[in-house]
Amino acid sequence: MSRTKKSRFRGLYGHYSEAARRGDLAELLDLVAAPDLDLELLAVIAPGIRDKDADAQLIHRVLDHPACSEAVAARYTTYPDPDVRLRVATFPGIGSSALEMLAVDADDHVREVAKRRLAATDGRRPERRA
Repeated sequence: MSRTKKSRFRGLYGHYSEAARRGDLAELLDLVAAPDLDLELLAVIAPGIRDKDADAQLIHRVLDHPACSEAVAARYTTYPDPDVRLRVATFPGIGSSALEMLAVDADDHVREVAKRRLAATDGRRPERRA
């Protein structure tokens, strides 16, 4: 990576990190809406695994973003909202460890979807999104 690209990335990283720290939902939703947002910057603003108070709308937008990885999606296997956990269970390429957790979920629908995906993969990793 060239010096200019590194400097630009550091600047963007700082901006996104500061936005995540402030927690301004409107600002975070605007940042997640950027189609050219890459995985590293998406991971910076995506709520963390311990952030159980994170806004579900923001998490859905993170999961919708084309740069969202299986690792970022797996952060939400224990999120309180069953709609978010269902999105994780249907996330393309989500790992079997996340599916195994969701296969014992308290919500019937989440649990059944995760069990079906596990059975369909037959121990292999599910197909990733293109």
